[in-house]
Formats: sequence, structure tokens, C-alpha cells
Amino acid sequence: MSSRRFSPLQFAKAVLLGIVVCCLLSQKALSASQFDIVQISNALLSPVGLNNNGQLVTTYNSGDGSGPVLLWSRSAGEQTISIGGPTTPIGIDEAGDIVGTVGLSPNPQLAFFWQPGGSVQYPETPGANGSSAIAASSSGVVIGNNIGLPESPYFIWNQSAGTQLLQVISGQVPSLAGVNSSSQVAGTYIGDDGGSHAFLWSASAGLQDLGTLGADSASQASAVNDRGAVVGWSNFQIFLWTQTGGMKSIANTGRREAGISALGINNQSWVVLDVRATASLWTPDLGVIKLSEYLRPLHDAVPYFGAVNDFGVLALATTKGTYVLAPKMKMTVTSEPNPSTAGEAVTFTASMNSIAGPPPDGEIVQFTMGKQLLGTGTLSGGIAQFTTSSLKAGSHRIAPSYGGDANYNPAHAIPVKQVVR
Repeated sequence: MSSRRFSPLQFAKAVLLGIVVCCLLSQKALSASQFDIVQISNALLSPVGLNNNGQLVTTYNSGDGSGPVLLWSRSAGEQTISIGGPTTPIGIDEAGDIVGTVGLSPNPQLAFFWQPGGSVQYPETPGANGSSAIAASSSGVVIGNNIGLPESPYFIWNQSAGTQLLQVISGQVPSLAGVNSSSQVAGTYIGDDGGSHAFLWSASAGLQDLGTLGADSASQASAVNDRGAVVGWSNFQIFLWTQTGGMKSIANTGRREAGISALGINNQSWVVLDVRATASLWTPDLGVIKLSEYLRPLHDAVPYFGAVNDFGVLALATTKGTYVLAPKMKMTVTSEPNPSTAGEAVTFTASMNSIAGPPPDGEIVQFTMGKQLLGTGTLSGGIAQFTTSSLKAGSHRIAPSYGGDANYNPAHAIPVKQVVR
């Protein structure tokens, strides 16, 4: 019998290979098990908007990227909204107001602001031949293009202030990308070095050049959240810029010819990405998760538009349709004391968590024994408790269940076996 001996170098390589394989398998298991996924429509390559109430807005694609508005939520399902012409919605605020662009005669197109009651407003600039919406905030601040006004190409609008000209940089026509609820605008302009630079602008602070990820590289902004964090592209990398931390790389293709882009950001700085035609998610805690590789419906589905809300729900418009990914809630239950005696108070504790954290405080968990509802508990920090002293002698299986909400699907736990003597 012979044995094979490994050199120190071979042993080190084997250990490294094992670590890499384990990491890949862990990421695969993490991605596949942490999200519930549902296909909303077969619409292709249409912009998507998503709010914190789990409402998604996109388009029934008519082949040219426009059509009737599709409004979807977990509770109400699909609804079709007509604005009066071919429509491209781009966003939905917390009140359910929809922002986008519609083709209405005699104008070639108009930016619109639709409210759930059915009223529609058109943010128009005097002298313009029409308008188009570029981005909207969670509070209904809209930025857009003025058609036929080359000297004043952009506007900013909200219901209280109306339409105002938006002159970000004197003498330049930058490219605008996003706006937040504080009316901070993210975009790209040509710097003194002749290259494109991402910027953040506000009426009070003016323009702030965000720099680049390389002395000779360019940068472009893609989106801004309500905390003023900006995501974009620079030197074949995705950057996240904050006022305190500056510009930092969060994703890199590793290949200069490979494509990479940021599609959306939430207020926890979760970023939806397209990395080499793969739908991906970046979080500060987990780094990059390649969703397209491990969630079967997204396999080979190239993402073009994306959004993520503050509860970790993602919306993706891909070459295979439009999808919503909701963090999957994991639930466990314990009891104390166990075993107990008849007439003794027993406390059942349900614990919930997900990749995005627990459901909001105040939501209800039910505790059942078979088909009998024993009582309920109110969630606080992902914990809900129920106490009873009515259990009779014997062995009982007690299970908690969560009914879901606007963002999350229902969840259940494996029952705990409570022995009563």
C-alpha cells in the first residue's frame, strides 16, 4: 500500500481551491434560498419603478418600449392604466403617484404625473414643444427634458412649486440621471480635463464633482438615494459615493471589455447591478450576489432596468420579462418552559429574519395548534411572543405563521413540540 505526499505548495493550492468552491456554493445557496421570485409580465426592456409599499410600475410593451401602464402589487395584482397615449412610466412614489412620459397630440410627448384618483398633471415649461421625464423621487420630485428649448433643456417639478427651469451648470448641457426627495440631482458633466465626471447638485450647495476611480478615467452617475448616496460607473467599475466616504468601488468586471452598470439604489445603499449581462445585487454586508446565475427564471436573462426598495424587494426588467424578487422570511419557534405542567404559563417565541432583516414592527404572527388559533403576537425586532396557561396535559405541536404584507410573502415555522405534564 502506497501513500501520496503533497508538497507544501500543492497543499496550499488544494486548501485555496476548497475555500473558493465553498464560497461559490455558499453564494449559490444564499441567492437561491433568500428570495421569492414572481414574473409580473412578458414585457421586455421596459423601465420599472418600485415604491416602499411594494407597488411596481412598468409598461405593457407594444414593441417600441411604450404602451399602457402596468401597475402591480402583491395584494391587488395587475392593473392597467391608460394615460391617453403610448406611455413609458419611469417611477412611482410612496403615495402611488406614477411619473413617466406619454405621447399626446399635438405634442410629440409630455411628462406626466398620474395620481391614484385618476387625475393627471403635465409638468410643462412655457415655450417648450413638449417634455419627457428623466427620473422621480420617492416624494414626487420630477426632473425632465424640455423639448425645443436648447438654452433651457431641463426642468424640475413638484406639486407645491410647479415647474422650474433647472440650470445645473452655466454654459453646459450635462446629462441628468436621478433626483431625490431633497431635490438633489445626480448626473454627468464635462470637467475641466475634458472628461466626463459624475456630479451631485442642489440649489443650496451647487455642483459637487464626485471625481473618478482613476487618474485618467471618466465617471458617470446612474442614481441617487434620499440620503445623497450616488451610484455610477468609472474605470470599468461600479462606484458608490457618499459625502463622508467619497467614491469607492463596489463591483468590478475584471475585464475592460466587459459591461457593467448600476440600475438602482435604495436608502440602505443596496444596489441593483448588471454585471456582464448578469442581474446582480450588491449590499454593504454581502457584496455582489449574482442573481441570474442562481435563480432559475433569471438564467440567461439580461437585465436592462432595475429598482430596489427599502425593504429589499427588487424589480428587474430583463430580456425574459419583468420580475419581482422579495426577500424570503425564515421563521423559527421556541417555547419556555418545556416541558411544563398543566395550568403553568408557557411562552412561545417566534423569530423572523431575512437577507433584508425582519418584517416591520407591529405586524402580527399567529400561533396555532392544528387548525385551532391559540393567539397572536406582535412583531418587534423580528420577535413575536404569545403566552398561554390553557394547555392540557399531553404533547402538543404549536406552530407560528406570518401572513405576509405588501412586500413579503407569508411564512411558516416548523412546529415546536410542547410537552405538558
